[in-house]
Amino acid sequence: MSFLTLILLGNICCLAGAEQPQTDAGTWHIADIFEYCKVNMGDLSGQEKNRYARVLMQCQDPETGNFVDSYGDAYYSVKVYHLLKGLGHAPKYPLGVCQQTGTDYCEVGGVPVTENMTPEDFQRWLDKIYNNYDAYSAGSLFGHFITPHLMNLEKSGKTVDDSPFVAVFHKWLLKHQGENGFWNRPGDPDYNGWNGVMKMDSALGMAGIKLPHPERMIRTVLKYQRQDGLFYVGGGCSNHNALHTLRQWSKRYDMLLWDDIFLAMERFAENLEQRYDPVGGYFYPPQAPDQEPQFEATKLASVEIGNVITYCRLLLDPDNSNLFETRKAPSRAQPVTRERVRRILVRAAGIRALAAEKVKAHIQAEHEEKHSRE
Repeated sequence: MSFLTLILLGNICCLAGAEQPQTDAGTWHIADIFEYCKVNMGDLSGQEKNRYARVLMQCQDPETGNFVDSYGDAYYSVKVYHLLKGLGHAPKYPLGVCQQTGTDYCEVGGVPVTENMTPEDFQRWLDKIYNNYDAYSAGSLFGHFITPHLMNLEKSGKTVDDSPFVAVFHKWLLKHQGENGFWNRPGDPDYNGWNGVMKMDSALGMAGIKLPHPERMIRTVLKYQRQDGLFYVGGGCSNHNALHTLRQWSKRYDMLLWDDIFLAMERFAENLEQRYDPVGGYFYPPQAPDQEPQFEATKLASVEIGNVITYCRLLLDPDNSNLFETRKAPSRAQPVTRERVRRILVRAAGIRALAAEKVKAHIQAEHEEKHSRE
């Protein structure tokens, strides 16, 4: 019997104020715990937080630092770290820097990808990933290395300057940045570029890495926005990642192209409004009139609209009060004003509230169905 089974066979109270139900350990994944705690953090008692935290901490492999549940599924260590922090705890061991150990992703020339590898082997790994995977996969792997690496350094009392890898990574990025501002190889769609940058974003911010040509990134993303507000009509997080890239690289470079970015976010928010189903409370997926409103589209909506809210608040920050006076575009029939930004902020906050409410109710019901017993 696994440690996870031993822990979860006890009476874990999943719902605040409810009679403690029996929990079926055979249905648990780290992802289940993550999703449930994420939307219910404010409602969990101290006892419940401790119980969920113990489960997560015992899922951490002391050798790799990865979090692996009894199904063998690994979950991104930085996400688990932040969840544990919210639960009032911390991982027992340094975080894993390559999640999929034992795979081709996490070795180069027979050398495992760890914080003990040499800078030269790290350089070879960067080249290997770039040469063999699209920009989305490469950006994800690079970000999943650098972010936990820097968090481990901080926990040990060290700084970015103590890293043997950050300078190598920075130099590599400068060498390989493409004309579109991203790190696509020939034939790799541009949307993979902004997806990959989003996956590296936390690492770049923590490392203080500045990159040239941020306007190329922004203009590439803006080029793909359609009249209906979408940047990409397929599945996944490409629309969220586009919005995230716009707001982050504008913010880091003195609100670069802020009025163009606001107009793009305004158009996207209007699209989300039109995709809301007031009867069921869910959102329709992008460009799928033949599909019913669905949970996944609603979950994405709650994340996507957060970018609009964050950027509007940034524009209305007193530190940016000069933007509206110095950078108005007189050729526009309806210039961007504080009042216009404020209106979109309020509308976006309403969209997020509707989506978040439905997501929480859905996860709550799913949690009870999977894990509660009378």
